[in-house]
Parts: sequence; structure tokens; C-alpha cells
Amino acid sequence: MSSVIQYNSVALAIVVLTIIGLLILLIIQDYFIYPGRFRPMPKLENIDENFENVNGSLFKKGTSKKMCVIFGGNASIPSDFIDFSRHSDNHILIIAYPGYFGTTGIPRSETTVEYIGNLVKSLVKNHGIKETHFICHSIG
Repeated sequence: MSSVIQYNSVALAIVVLTIIGLLILLIIQDYFIYPGRFRPMPKLENIDENFENVNGSLFKKGTSKKMCVIFGGNASIPSDFIDFSRHSDNHILIIAYPGYFGTTGIPRSETTVEYIGNLVKSLVKNHGIKETHFICHSIG
């Protein structure tokens, strides 16, 4: 009889610990799925004075009528791509997704498409941009 009680106690402890572990994973899953969301955005003056913060994304005015829009993966932050774009004469827009790096919104496909579309249209209109090129890194 005591071995049955001991077995039930061990089984109960295993079930309880498993449930606690799963709850912890559920709570912190966003950190593992979207690690870039939790990386702090460095101050722009410490990165490059040519870039400005536009709704969380980084924008550098160029001298040409072309713009390069850069999309990073879920583990990157916009400042990761500054060295890549430092010597270009094109306008550069490095996207920060909604819900990341202090931007408002939630990272969902609907909000992301709307945010990026509005941002690109605004910059094209305000800076007389005639050509837009897209570079995607680690998407999907």
C-alpha cells in the first residue's frame, strides 16, 4: 500500500513540474520566437549621425532618387544594417516592425503591411524618390 502511495506522489510531482515548466515556456515563448524584439535599440548618436528615427525605423537621406528598404529577421535590430548601407548615395530605410524597439503596435502581418506601406509611401512622396528596391534578410 505504501509503495502505491509513494508511486502516486512521484507521478503527481512529475505532472505538477511538467505543468509548471510548460507554463514558464508559454510565458516566455515570445523571447525565443522574436529575440530581436527584446534587444535594446542603441542610441542613434552612438551609431551614425546620418540616420534619423522615423517611427522606430531608421532613415538616411540620400542624394539619388532611389531608396533601398531593408528588412531584417526576427533576431535583428535596424542598427545591425547601418554598416551595410553607410556608403550608399541612395536613401536608406531600415524597417523596425510594429511592436519592436519602442514602436507602437503588435507584430502581426496586417499591422506590419499597413505600417510599412504608409511609411514607404510617405518617404517616397516627401523626398521625390523615383525607384524603390527591397532587401530582405532572414525573412520566413
